Amino acid sequence: MTGRFAALLWLLSAGITAAAFLTLPVRVLMCCITASLVIQTGHQLSPIALAWSNAGFRGVMLARPEKFLLLPAGLALAAVACPFWPVFYAYSAWNAYHYGMQDFGVLSLWRRPRWRRLTMAVCLAITSIPMLVSFVWHPGWWWLFVYSATGSWNHWVVDIGLSGRVSRRLWLFVAGVLVAGLVGLVWYEPSARGFHRRSDDLLQVAMALGFVHFLYSRWVWKMGDPQVRATIGKGLSHAV
Repeated sequence: MTGRFAALLWLLSAGITAAAFLTLPVRVLMCCITASLVIQTGHQLSPIALAWSNAGFRGVMLARPEKFLLLPAGLALAAVACPFWPVFYAYSAWNAYHYGMQDFGVLSLWRRPRWRRLTMAVCLAITSIPMLVSFVWHPGWWWLFVYSATGSWNHWVVDIGLSGRVSRRLWLFVAGVLVAGLVGLVWYEPSARGFHRRSDDLLQVAMALGFVHFLYSRWVWKMGDPQVRATIGKGLSHAV
């Protein structure tokens, strides 16, 4: 089932990240961190690729260019043009919400919650609060390990893997978004303790892509929308 597939991706990504940080020598760890940067950027491209590669949903988007083309383009331009810190804080808050909602979505695929709103609030609290606290309280490098193992890798891998499975071309889809994810090396620099922005200007470009990712992720996974169920939803049913 799709829910079990997503849960397996979530658990495996956490285990692999923990093993990498705890056991690998620095040189090999650097390769893993570089790979994680590519995966992180690939996951941002994943819902965009899923939306445009699905013929049915592509028709929906082309019928409403003001929503699916002009809105993402305008948001991306605003993210690049506005002062850095307001964009950074807005991105951080939306990212925390985005992570929490993905956890709720994966949980719903695995087992539909009886108390939907309460479960959603719990997922948001468990995921979002630690992320937001970390922006105020700046912990040491060990937080990178905890955060990556319990949150980031899981989020990235599930996004790419589930999108690829729904596309019905899993490995071709994964390979495509990972190759495209190499663009992340333009705005981030890998190091033994994570990856760091090369400049504020380049980070704003990365955040602009992130904002577009937030929109498309919501659009392609909003199964309450009849148009999504009739297009993306067919792939999801096929993957179950």
